[in-house]
Amino acid sequence: MKKRIIVFFVFAIFSCSSDDGPGLDLNLLHGQWYNIGLCQAQNSLLLNPNGTFIRFSSGAIDCNDPVPDTIRTEGTYRVQNRIYTVTVTNSEVVIEGNNISTSEFINIEPISEIVELTETSLRFSIYVIRNDGVREILAQPEYER
Repeated sequence: MKKRIIVFFVFAIFSCSSDDGPGLDLNLLHGQWYNIGLCQAQNSLLLNPNGTFIRFSSGAIDCNDPVPDTIRTEGTYRVQNRIYTVTVTNSEVVIEGNNISTSEFINIEPISEIVELTETSLRFSIYVIRNDGVREILAQPEYER
């Protein structure tokens, strides 16, 4: 009986995982990130250890591109089982462009999953699950420090 109890406890200890998901060190998540291939000043993500974030997004490759709006969004975030969830507390246009703002699109509740996290790289897979159960990938943004 003692052997069974010991085996059970050993199994329980090694089978438990954190809410972050296997191999995900949330300490690496904290800090300033820049969207690869886009204007850094208009496409960045600051993730604070206290669970708050500030994101600038425009989609502009060139920082002098007058077309897209630049949106500053802030709020709180949570990571559980690699799923990154945000609650927006404020969103405002900080640089007005000449074209449609991303805030004018229909809100569709996509799922953001962290697929890679290292000291210098952060990559998401943003998707929706269609009614037929198929996962449809909407974007795969990559960030670097």
